[in-house]
Amino acid sequence: MHIPAFLPAPLPCRLHRLDAAIPLRRPPCRLFRATRRHAVGMSHAPFSPMPSSDSPVGTSDAVVTDAMISAANRAADAAGDVIRRYFRASPEALAVVSKSDESPVTMADREAEDAVRKVLMDAFPGHAVLGEERGETGGESPFTWVIDPIDGTKAFIAGRPTFGTLIALAHKGVPVLGVIDQPISRERWVGVAGRLTTLNGRRVSVAEDAPERIGDATVQATTPDMFLGLDAIAFRHVKRAAKSAAFGSDCYAYALLATGCGDLVVEADLKIWDFAALVPVVTGAGGVMTDWYGMDLTLESEGRVVASANNALHADTLEMLCSVDDPLADMQEGATPVSDQLRTRMNGNGIPKDPGDGHVESMTGYGSAIVGDGVVTANVQLKSVNSRYCDVQVRGPKYLTPFDGQFIALVRQEAVRGKVQLILEITVDGEEQASMGKQLPIVVNRNATAAVRALLEDLADAAGIEAKPTIADIVGFSEVLVRRDPGNMAEEAFTVAMKATKEALADLRSSRRREGAILEYDLSKRTRKVWELLREVEMRASQRVEKQRERLLKLTKDIESEKIDPVRIEYEVTVYADRTDITEEIVRLRAHISLFEMTLLGADEPIGQRLTFLLHEMNREANTLGAKALDAPIAQIGVLIKEEIEKIREQTQNIR
Repeated sequence: MHIPAFLPAPLPCRLHRLDAAIPLRRPPCRLFRATRRHAVGMSHAPFSPMPSSDSPVGTSDAVVTDAMISAANRAADAAGDVIRRYFRASPEALAVVSKSDESPVTMADREAEDAVRKVLMDAFPGHAVLGEERGETGGESPFTWVIDPIDGTKAFIAGRPTFGTLIALAHKGVPVLGVIDQPISRERWVGVAGRLTTLNGRRVSVAEDAPERIGDATVQATTPDMFLGLDAIAFRHVKRAAKSAAFGSDCYAYALLATGCGDLVVEADLKIWDFAALVPVVTGAGGVMTDWYGMDLTLESEGRVVASANNALHADTLEMLCSVDDPLADMQEGATPVSDQLRTRMNGNGIPKDPGDGHVESMTGYGSAIVGDGVVTANVQLKSVNSRYCDVQVRGPKYLTPFDGQFIALVRQEAVRGKVQLILEITVDGEEQASMGKQLPIVVNRNATAAVRALLEDLADAAGIEAKPTIADIVGFSEVLVRRDPGNMAEEAFTVAMKATKEALADLRSSRRREGAILEYDLSKRTRKVWELLREVEMRASQRVEKQRERLLKLTKDIESEKIDPVRIEYEVTVYADRTDITEEIVRLRAHISLFEMTLLGADEPIGQRLTFLLHEMNREANTLGAKALDAPIAQIGVLIKEEIEKIREQTQNIR
């Protein structure tokens, strides 16, 4: 196996004893849903570790040769050379742009992928290559190289070395070779089907004493924003059950798991290049890595991934993730289980005091708190109204002005969206109040007073006037009288005020959730109405073609029968059916409504802007539906759907 000479010794981690082969563990095959993709024909046989790393090894279907491993290492070397040149470079050098999915891409991403492709194509010109930045190239080979030049581009742009280069080799869609390379710390994990994972050439394994229950484990993910709808609900169950949660490590979390420095990683919305290289690394270290339903990961898998240190923890996590049913399962039959869930948890007669996480949060609310420490008392009020962004205004004592930035940051962290007014009132209690009450809140600035007097005397001398400055002349300058320095009182007041602000924010969010619960109830009723209207459209749409045939026959009834071509009538009916087919619009509108309702169910994060986008798409489909139908009743129903969408849009303007 090729190990680059520049790689240093690995960081401290759990290492395999060279004379011990730790069996690789995989979860028992478990189909949580028979209708799930990839549920049929998947193999769950565990990889068999081999004591030697010098001979070709592989599964029953594929062979990974040392030449392939060497090419992967050389490709990682080439990518590292490019990435190190750009690391912590200026924004102009990085040339950051946004892709169609709004994720960032830099010049380093593109050049690193080009470098990897060149090495791999030179070594194996017959293999296919799939990369994040350049797409797929190559022939019909059963071998496919999968490249993510920089997994964690946001961390790379920020100068944090938690990103990595991912290079995978798949045989018939199954990952059999994976490389995780961190070019800054110069750590490289290599996983091969049938071999033990190595870090810089030394064997590593998952933690032998890793917890077997999720309540004792630390769960990691790149960001909580990667979970949408029911995925967000499922992940929130896991996060709450876990001992702790950590975010922001990208592929590095899987690498650390493989070296015994992690327990569990749960992620969603990943692309093929995000997880293909991780599978051999994690499983080769004795870990377990599948999708959320316990199925082996392939190039056809969806982007929901779980990696665990042992079978027991993996099974516990899968059980929790799969406890949330898929609301789209019965969509084709016209059922609306998401609407049912919304109505079940929220009723119009009794809104909970504070629905808590997972419920819609309004941008309108009020919160307050009073906190004292025996000397200083802080009275904090927070008022929040609609705003596209998060605009925070602070009103308080002048001596707390230097701390405004910290108050604003705290409020923005919790409020996220809305125009928030923070009102601070500080009072001093006890003996301190009595001593301060004997003093005026202003003092004389002696240096400024002397300077003002000298200035006025110079002015009189220049004007040739014999006059001395009076008190009235001097106090006219604002620099003469200044506010008394509160001294240590400002620091003490700030500490108490921050504590009061945190309590007021909790009260504000509780208030916003109560109003959000009312909005959620109203939105659920209106989406239910849209479902009903859409079903009526489907019913009428199925009758239109037959009505058109009857209309044509009626129009030609008085024409001599020998002049009528039945084939032409059927042709006209077929053309009419094709031009007025609204199946595509109905399916898309159904999908948008379902995603809208799923977003409401998983509303732990700000969702207002996402809902606004979905409503825009729903309105566009309703417009197209009414225009294409060429049917007055359907057009009228389309108008009713648009009216409901507009009412929903007005309500969502106040959702965080």
